[in-house]
Amino acid sequence: MYNLVQTGHLPKKKRSGYAREYFKKRLERIDKILHRKEAEITKEDVHELRLEIKKLKALFTLLRHGKSNFPARKYYKPLKTIFEKAGEIRIIHVELELLKQYITDSSDRYLEHLQNLTHEKSEGLKIMINSDAIAKLRSNKKVFTPFLNKVTEKRVRHFLKTNAVKLNELLERGIYKDEDLHVIRKKLKSFYFIAKMTYKAMTIPEPWNKLLELLGKWHDDQVAIEHLRKAIYSSRYSQDEVNKLYKVKREITENRENLFDEIVATYFLIENKEGTISVPDNSMINQIQ
Repeated sequence: MYNLVQTGHLPKKKRSGYAREYFKKRLERIDKILHRKEAEITKEDVHELRLEIKKLKALFTLLRHGKSNFPARKYYKPLKTIFEKAGEIRIIHVELELLKQYITDSSDRYLEHLQNLTHEKSEGLKIMINSDAIAKLRSNKKVFTPFLNKVTEKRVRHFLKTNAVKLNELLERGIYKDEDLHVIRKKLKSFYFIAKMTYKAMTIPEPWNKLLELLGKWHDDQVAIEHLRKAIYSSRYSQDEVNKLYKVKREITENRENLFDEIVATYFLIENKEGTISVPDNSMINQIQ
């Protein structure tokens, strides 16, 4: 197996309160973002909102781990809707940035369309905010408490070991399919969210950190390419505009292919165990190596 964490000295935790603290902090941050007074939802708001919901989802996965009967899907459902709506806005932000990065004379009409779409999606998210999904989670605090109280260091260690095994199985069969890359990216993020919840001194070692960064950029390019493809064949734009969009799509596709090569190279770096960090016996996932 390959090492997934780098730690300093990590004292044993006798208590289970960090799961309750983590849950409370996530709700507070999401609530704060959703109810800001600013008229427009910013790119930073969208990023932070999605990040906090991902952390809650990872926590729900932990609460569901083992023989637990925690109804993760039921309580994640209202958050999932918000997450997806925020994701639609984020995709547009990414595409706008990529258009500006790859070509300066890109289609003005398409840029205008994306900007209008951002405003439209933001309004839709605001309407959803009024449904008070977070308030519903708070109202079920009594349901969460027993499950959160059962989160001990032993349980976290077992969760991390189990997920490390799954990750290594994915890596060992070769990450050459798009769906595999996406699954690995999500599982790695979930792994580190839970690890950081319990062991705040933990850092992501290289080349794992680089792999996460590359997978994020690769995913952004993949989404942008699909959106540009739809725009090109939508019959909404002139041939001149389509040619410009096609040029952007081609350049992003080339970059995505280069990123894929980097991802594979990083995978082989991990496989050869270069640059990995040994995990101390008293760390969160005892001797995963």
